[in-house]
Amino acid sequence: VLKFGSMIVDALVAYQQPLFVYIPPFAELRGGAWVVVDSTINADVMEFYAAEDARGGVLEAAGAASIKFREKEILDCAHRNDHVLQRLDAQLAQLTAQQQERLDHNSSSGSLTHDYQHATGSSREDELRREIKTRERQLYGVYQQIAVHFADLHDTPGRMQAKG
Repeated sequence: VLKFGSMIVDALVAYQQPLFVYIPPFAELRGGAWVVVDSTINADVMEFYAAEDARGGVLEAAGAASIKFREKEILDCAHRNDHVLQRLDAQLAQLTAQQQERLDHNSSSGSLTHDYQHATGSSREDELRREIKTRERQLYGVYQQIAVHFADLHDTPGRMQAKG
């Protein structure tokens, strides 16, 4: 298919007999083979069928997931859905707001902040950031697998039919 793909497409454009493409159970049609048998080449004579467990698309699910779901998007999703990360984010935001309020108050009153208070707030902030990073590392693999599964759902026969 890779070597003769364009010749196959040219032949399919001119083909006048009915042509049936069937993807059997647990089979995959990927890459150049997927492009060659695209239904838009000769929709009048080409018909496509696929078993429920078949998959098809230009990229494999893992490849599509790595393009569509970068590390930032995966971590954003984890922060939206994981209650532990939400709690840690809220604590960090509250601490940051308190520190900013303290800085604003001290700068308006002309007094200097105590090094002890600043160091204590900063160490708590560092601790929260470490906890967030640890939780992100714990969840990253799971959310990456979810992204791959989500991408795989786009390669099912029902989705292929909906896309045309």
